[in-house]
Amino acid sequence: MNRRVPDLVLAGLLVASGACASRPTPAPTAVVPHSTPAVSGDDKRLYAFISDLHFSLGKLPSGAWNPIEDFRWTNALKGFLKEISHRSGGKTTLVIAGDLLEAWQHPDLPCSQGDADRGCTVEEAAGLADAIVKAHRADFEALGAFASEGENQLVIIPGNHDASLLIPSVQKRVSDALKAGAGRVEFPPTGVWASPDGLIVSEHGHQMPLENINNWKKWPAVTEVLNGKEFLRRPWGEQFVHNLYDKVESENQVIDNLIPQSNGVRHLMKKKGFFGAAGDVARFLAFNIGQTSLAQIGDLGRPASGKLEWNVAAAREEGWELFAAATPDGWYRERLRNPPDESWTAVRRQFDAMAKDPDAVPDDEVRNLCDKAKILSPTGESVCPREDPTLLISTVGGAIPGSGYRSMVKHLNRRSEAFPRMQVFVYGHTHTLQCTTPVTPPGGIPILVANTGAFQRLIDDERFVAEATKRGWTPQEALSKLTLEDLPPCYTAVLVNYESGRPAAAVQNWYQAETDATGAFVEIWDCRCAKLGSHCEGGAPCPGN
Repeated sequence: MNRRVPDLVLAGLLVASGACASRPTPAPTAVVPHSTPAVSGDDKRLYAFISDLHFSLGKLPSGAWNPIEDFRWTNALKGFLKEISHRSGGKTTLVIAGDLLEAWQHPDLPCSQGDADRGCTVEEAAGLADAIVKAHRADFEALGAFASEGENQLVIIPGNHDASLLIPSVQKRVSDALKAGAGRVEFPPTGVWASPDGLIVSEHGHQMPLENINNWKKWPAVTEVLNGKEFLRRPWGEQFVHNLYDKVESENQVIDNLIPQSNGVRHLMKKKGFFGAAGDVARFLAFNIGQTSLAQIGDLGRPASGKLEWNVAAAREEGWELFAAATPDGWYRERLRNPPDESWTAVRRQFDAMAKDPDAVPDDEVRNLCDKAKILSPTGESVCPREDPTLLISTVGGAIPGSGYRSMVKHLNRRSEAFPRMQVFVYGHTHTLQCTTPVTPPGGIPILVANTGAFQRLIDDERFVAEATKRGWTPQEALSKLTLEDLPPCYTAVLVNYESGRPAAAVQNWYQAETDATGAFVEIWDCRCAKLGSHCEGGAPCPGN
């Protein structure tokens, strides 16, 4: 589970009314550079990217799955590995772009020696890795067998949930479990990986702009000494996971498989009422609001054309109203505007304080909130003043320049300093896939940006509610009655081939039920799978939707 914000119809019901409507299959998107960069890619090598498998503690002594275990799909993983190796004739580089391990949520193996900012000791982290390796021995061996075949390679990038992979003792346990041939597995020590020619770059995504609850201030240094012992530092997001999900996931195992994650928490609140401290709720909602994509602007928005800028200082003065105006979820918005009790009034006070705090809400995040508030306004107006009131905000095609785009430009500029030949950038972390979107830093060439989604089963809220209704349940009942096995057997990936020496990327679903001997790649909008992103969906709607 990615406790980020990190976007399913149940498999048996998705096909009940017939096959998917016919939709055109787009070709992988290739880079069209402004100037011609050097070409050096291997047209025979396939690069495949997945992320966020979240291997956890496996099964309980009873033989039943531990409710917090999100990866139960060994056959699907084996089928996927077999296919990507076959496609390249054994010349595939598989990049796991973070969060292979779920090292945040482990209530049966508590780390009790640290404090709010420090979790497990290095020794405890190694012990947790031992438990995960034991629980997922078949999965690790499948990955290792893939890496040992032909000229295949395996890259494991550390993410926020498995930052402990930067610790040598933890990394060794995973490496030993893989049983791969010498030189076949790479653990990038900085958390950023690049192809040998530097044209493809990948990372998990938790150290990117608009990310301030899951990152490490001194990454890739993730440990520090306290009272003579070396501890893993932990960001606020990890604490939130322990405070909320450790308590409720045993009875609501799909709560963290709803995308965006605020949907699962909304259903939980309707079921059990307000939870936790107002400050924690405010930070969680702020993160979800900031990360949630809006269909009108795609995942990153559009590049700005001319001087179109919000007055950030004035927007901060709007306080809680800025967050209320920016949330696409009407249930949360109504409670912020008309608090039903003191708990929600306290959340408003927390938002007032956060809005004025640049450390809690950086300027780019304020701009991001203003972008969303503008789009969600019925009249097209926004709570945010413009820097120059005489300028109109462009709404060509119903869209406005997106802060996601601006922040991505800033991040790519930073990455380009180390990887000046970069043409494709792939990340994970959010669980909300993003199809290839060209982003052009000033004076640079277009860089294709894609998000891997997650290699696990997820569900979007619209289809979750529809499925509950079909079964005669309320969404709150479905939260506790549905299991992960009920969700569609779809797992997202980014595939990058070289065409005439240049990378071309595409996002696809791997579809395979655990009872099937083989699976297949299907388009990201296939009706049997979930609606996990907005930017890349196309064609006619699925039957029954």
